[in-house]
Amino acid sequence: MKSWKLIYVGLFIFFISCDKVSDKIIYEFGEGITAEWFQDSGVLDFSGGSEKIYLIHKYRNEIDTLNHKEYEYFEFKVPGKHHFQLFDGNKTIGKEVIFNRRIHSGIGHICSYNTPDAPYKKVNALNDGIVGYTEFIGPEWVGWKNEDAVVEYDFLGDMNINYVTVSYRDEIDKDIYPPQYILVEGSVDGINFFPKQRKNIDPPGFPLTADQIPIKATYQKIRVTIKNYSTSGDIDSWLLIDEVAISEY
Repeated sequence: MKSWKLIYVGLFIFFISCDKVSDKIIYEFGEGITAEWFQDSGVLDFSGGSEKIYLIHKYRNEIDTLNHKEYEYFEFKVPGKHHFQLFDGNKTIGKEVIFNRRIHSGIGHICSYNTPDAPYKKVNALNDGIVGYTEFIGPEWVGWKNEDAVVEYDFLGDMNINYVTVSYRDEIDKDIYPPQYILVEGSVDGINFFPKQRKNIDPPGFPLTADQIPIKATYQKIRVTIKNYSTSGDIDSWLLIDEVAISEY
């Protein structure tokens, strides 16, 4: 039976599943702080330390800085490497720790998408396991101007899909808008697609977000449509995404 924790961090609320998992790794940050890292779920379970210590995610905006308190849980949905260091309000302390969440199941499968626009015209960038944590001009991001992104996976056989994770940016001052919604369609025969799950997106208000869409179904192919904020051309609306990740069950 699942138990759920409700954790309040700044202005954010996290609902974290505390199921038993077998992928736990223990890290020592120094300053009396340890962390249990659950690679599959992306959960960090901290203990020890002081309320005056902060946890810094190296490649995220300051709004994502997490105030460290004893026995808190944090969740990071995106597969790949996450760099953390402690901060006492004035300087970094202790050592930098890298948590490597397991690479997703879409890697190695056929992943195609409609032609993106320059300068974000990247090939094979949405299932390479390299997560876009750098600035919006970084090489990880694939972009469409005033056009939806349509990403299709062909598994060449049955794949038991637990959820799909899509990473995107929200920097309106740079004409980069979050999607309106993410639609996942599945095909059991490799030919016909049927809608499975749609998630409407509320603007997150910070540059980098990863949204999980629960699927829990077996498909030979899936199609993920990421709806651009505007396709009319009345405004310049860039849709920047990276790593459409697949997780199995």
